[in-house]
Amino acid sequence: MSFMFETRFPQHLTAFAATEAPLQDDYIDCWTSLEKKFDGTPGKK
Repeated sequence: MSFMFETRFPQHLTAFAATEAPLQDDYIDCWTSLEKKFDGTPGKK
């Protein structure tokens, strides 16, 4: 499961997250089904 959020407050890792938490090796794959809308060129589309 992936999620994103925005906040004006700084975020800090806990010691557990920085050293012990397991990583999800296939995390990047969750984004492959999203259609790309941004090509990097300036100006309105």
